[in-house]
Amino acid sequence: MQTISTQVIQAFQTGKASFEQVYRAKQAVLNSELALAEDVQARIEILEQHVALAKQFEENTARSFQLGETTQDAVLKARIDRLDAEISLVKAQDQLRD
Repeated sequence: MQTISTQVIQAFQTGKASFEQVYRAKQAVLNSELALAEDVQARIEILEQHVALAKQFEENTARSFQLGETTQDAVLKARIDRLDAEISLVKAQDQLRD
């Protein structure tokens, strides 16, 4: 999974892949790591990375919308992704407190 992500990042750097493709590849890597996480603290660390990635994607998508390069629907979907990531993080943090 990490190899695919690296390949997509390299394609992005040469203009052959979109930022969304990079985001989805990184998201897939994080989801794989999350599935393999052995404890709540590890899940929290991965989910924090996921939130940071989702925020970056949302900001990038909003900039693209302002430039007329994408739709408002794409911005809303990016916001939903971020909110989903934040909700998952809060749930994991609550598990740690219990």
